[in-house]
Amino acid sequence: MRPKTFTLEIFLASLAGLLLEISYTRVLSFKISSYYTYLIIGLALLGIGAGGAFVAVSRRLRERPPERLLPGVCWLGGAAIGLGYFVIVSVELGTFETPSGLSQIGRLALVSFALFGSFLPIGLLIAIVFAHRPESIHRLYRADLVGAGVGCAAAIPLMLAISPPGCVFASGALVALAGLYTSRDGMRRWTPVGMATAIALGLGAVFADSLPDPVVDPIKTMSPKKMQRWGFTHVLRRWHPVFRIDVLESALTPGRKALIHDGAWGSALYEFDGDVSSLAQRYDTSSRRLPFAVIRDHPRVLILGAAGGNEILASLYFGADRITAVELNPVTVDLLRHEFLEYTGRIAQHPKVELIHAEGRSFLGRDESKYDLIYFVAPDSYASMSAAQASGFVLVESYLYTVEMVREALRHLRPGGVICMQFGEVEYTWKPNRTARYLSTARRAFEDLGFGEFGRQVLVATSRDFPIELSTIVLGERPFSRDQVKAFLRVVESIPSGELRYARGESFKPSIPGRVISLPRGELEHLYRTYAYNVRPVSDDAPFFWHFARFRDVIFGRNQALRYPIGPEDGRGETALLMMLLISTGLAVVILLSPFALVRDRWSELPRKAPVAVYFAALGLGFMFFEIALIQKLTLLLGYPTYTLTVTLFALLVFSGIGSGVAERYVERRDRTLIALVVGVIALTTFYQFGMDPCVQWLVGRPLPLRIAFAVLVLAPLGMSLGAFMPLGLTTISRLTEYRAEYVAWGWAVNGVFSVFGAILATMLSMSFGFRAVLFFAAVLYIAAASVLRRVPLRPNRNRA
Repeated sequence: MRPKTFTLEIFLASLAGLLLEISYTRVLSFKISSYYTYLIIGLALLGIGAGGAFVAVSRRLRERPPERLLPGVCWLGGAAIGLGYFVIVSVELGTFETPSGLSQIGRLALVSFALFGSFLPIGLLIAIVFAHRPESIHRLYRADLVGAGVGCAAAIPLMLAISPPGCVFASGALVALAGLYTSRDGMRRWTPVGMATAIALGLGAVFADSLPDPVVDPIKTMSPKKMQRWGFTHVLRRWHPVFRIDVLESALTPGRKALIHDGAWGSALYEFDGDVSSLAQRYDTSSRRLPFAVIRDHPRVLILGAAGGNEILASLYFGADRITAVELNPVTVDLLRHEFLEYTGRIAQHPKVELIHAEGRSFLGRDESKYDLIYFVAPDSYASMSAAQASGFVLVESYLYTVEMVREALRHLRPGGVICMQFGEVEYTWKPNRTARYLSTARRAFEDLGFGEFGRQVLVATSRDFPIELSTIVLGERPFSRDQVKAFLRVVESIPSGELRYARGESFKPSIPGRVISLPRGELEHLYRTYAYNVRPVSDDAPFFWHFARFRDVIFGRNQALRYPIGPEDGRGETALLMMLLISTGLAVVILLSPFALVRDRWSELPRKAPVAVYFAALGLGFMFFEIALIQKLTLLLGYPTYTLTVTLFALLVFSGIGSGVAERYVERRDRTLIALVVGVIALTTFYQFGMDPCVQWLVGRPLPLRIAFAVLVLAPLGMSLGAFMPLGLTTISRLTEYRAEYVAWGWAVNGVFSVFGAILATMLSMSFGFRAVLFFAAVLYIAAASVLRRVPLRPNRNRA
C-alpha cells in the first residue's frame, strides 16, 4: 500500500500559519504599535523553524509513525492558539515604560512565549512530515507554499468577514481540522477530543465580537485610564485590514466625536447643521485658513487624507468651487456616507464634494485633473501609518512624502496653485524633524524640475494645536508675490499662537527648516551630516520618512538627543528592530547548536554540514529579501497596501509551490538546473531594478484587474525559480546519509531561523540603502547558494526509509 503523503495536512497547517501571522499583525498594531510587527514575524518564523530543530534532536518525533504523532500535535496546537489569544490580548504592554525587574520584561516575555507557542505546533507538523517523507519533498513543499499563498489571499476577506481576532481562532480551527483528518489513520479514539477543540475554536471565529478586546498600550487614547479620564464611551467599533476604527464620544467634547485609528487619536467627526456660515468661529482663526490666503477665489481643492471631514468643511467655508476628498480607509468613508451622514451635515453628498476611497499616490497617478490646492491633511498620524503595515512583512512607509510624490503633485497644479502639507511636531523649537525632512525632499524635487531659488516658492508657519505644534508648509507652483506673502503673514498673525517660520524677505526666528530652505548645497550637505537626526530627502526607493534616528547612533549611543526619547522619531522603531535582531540571533544560536549537544553521536556522522548550513541560510535570507523589496516596489502599482500584500505574497508563494513541483523532474540534472535557475534570477532581478518602474508608471492609471494581472505576470517566473531551490537542497541532503530525517529537519530549521534574520535585515538595509540594494543582495544570496550546493555531491536515490 502506498504510504500516506500528508499533503492536505501540510496545506492546512501552512494556510493556518499565514492567516495567524497576518491576523496578529493587526491585533498587535491595535494593541501596542505597528513596530511590534517584527515581534510577530520573528516569533512566527522562529516557531516554525524550531519545529525542525525539535524533530532533529528528538528520536521519538523521528521514529514514531506520523499518523500517531500528528493528531495530538494538531489538537494541542489548536488549543495553544486559542489560549494564546487570551494571554496576548489581556497582558498590558507599555512601550513608553522603562524596562525594570519583571514588570515590562516579564510581560513582554509572556506575550512572546504565547506567540511562539502558537506557531511551534505548525512548525512541528511540517518538520515531522518532511522528515518522514523526504522522497515526497517536492510535493510536500509545494503544498506548504500553496497553502501559505491561499492563507495570504484568504486573510483580507476573512478579516473583513470575522475580524482579525476571529481569524486567529479560525486558524486554530484549521490546525485542529488537520488533526481530525489524520486521526482516521492512527488515533480514532481521541477523535472526539479533536472534534471538540475544532468546534470550540470555530465558535470563537464565528462569534468573534464576544471575544475579549485587546488591552491597549497605556499611552493610547483607548487605554482604560484615558477612557475614564476623558469620559469616553463607545459609539462604534469596526476592525478592518487597514486599521481598526473606533468612534468615541464624551460630554467634555460636545459637537465632536473622536475617530480612533488603531487605538490612538486619528481624527474627529464634527457635528454640522449644513449652514456653512456657522463655521466662522471654527475656521476664521484656524491654521486651515493658511493655504487659502495665497490662492485664487473659488479654488478647486484636492484633499489627501479626508478622514472625518474637517478639511472638507474648511474648504467649503473658504469658498472652494470643487472639492475632491480622498481617504484611504473604506470604513471612514462608509461612516461619512452612512452611519454619520446626518451628524456631519451630509457633507459626503454635498454637490461640491466628491468623496473617494483610494490611496493618495495611486489616485494622483491616474488622475488628470488640475487643482489650485493639493492639501495633505496632517498625514503624520502614527495610527494611519498602520494602514501600510497591515501585512506585517515589512515596515512600509508612505509614498506621500517622497521626491517623486512632490513632482507628481506639482504636475497636478493649475497656474498659481499650491501644495499644503501639515505636520504635527512634538516640539518645533527642539527638533522640527518632520518639517525639515519634508522641506529637504521638496527642495530636491524642485531642483530636479529646474525651478529657480527654492526659498521664493515656500512659506512655513506653526501654531499650537493641543497637544502638538502644527507645522504648515505651503509650496507654490511659482514664486510667491509680495502680496501673497503679506496675506499669508496676516493669517498667521490672526491665529492664536501662530508664528511665521519662513517667508523670503520677512523676519522670523532662525531654525533648521529655514536653513534647509536657504543654505547653499555644500553647506546643506554639512547640515545633513552634523544634525542630530537624519533629515535627508526621501525617495521612492527608500520611502522611510520616519527613519530619523541613524542605526549607528542607536547602536553606539553617540547621539545625546536619543538618550532621552520623547517621541516616535527618537529611535524607538530602530531600537525595536535591533532588539529583534539580537533576540532572534540568540534564539537561533540555541536552536542551531542544540543538535550538536543532544545528538552528538549522529551529528558527527552528518557530512557537509557547513555548506549545507550556508545553503539553507542563504535561501532563508534571499527569499525574504525578494519578498519584502517586491511588496514595496509594487505598492505604487496596486495602490492599496492590502492589495499589494495579498497579490505579491499569493503570487510568490503559489508559483514557488509550482516551481517546487516542477523541480522534481530535474533532480538528477541538479547542477545544470541550478545554473539555469541562477541565470533566471539574475535576469529577473535586472528587470525589477531597471524595467519595472517604467511599466508601473504606465500602468498606474489603468483598471485594477489589469494592474493585478501585470503584478502576477512579473512575479510568477521569480516564484517558480525560487521555489525550486528548497526541494533541490532537501533532496540532496536526504541522500547524503542514513540519518536523513535529522538532516532534512535541521535544513528546514536553518531556513526558518534565517528567514527571521531576512525579515529584519531586509528592512534595515532598505532603510539604509534602498530597495534596489536589497534586490541586489537577494540575487547575490541565491547565486552564492547555488555555488555552494554544486559542491555537495548528489548521490543516487537509495530510496531508503
